[in-house]
Amino acid sequence: MVYSIEGSDQCLISTAEIPVGGIHMDSILSASLLPLKYVAVSHCFRTEAGAAGTATRGLYRVHQFKLWTWASGDLGAPAYHKFDIEAWMPGLAQFGEVY
Repeated sequence: MVYSIEGSDQCLISTAEIPVGGIHMDSILSASLLPLKYVAVSHCFRTEAGAAGTATRGLYRVHQFKLWTWASGDLGAPAYHKFDIEAWMPGLAQFGEVY
């Protein structure tokens, strides 16, 4: 989900990969330059489980956090392959992360 800022063409991002992906947006990269390695630090925003008041019945809120992103090839096996588990939540009419 992308959170748009009203009256602006800007949005709040949910992951650091978005701005990193734009670095070479209009470029054709030579194979001799690969692999490219980047690390990104970003303030990110996404919905998270937790108390947020009556409007969301305490299920979700927008959560700001810092994220450091790096190539997964540099991670060990336990950190390399992880999954978010989601379930259909009929009361919200959408999928949500379960723990």
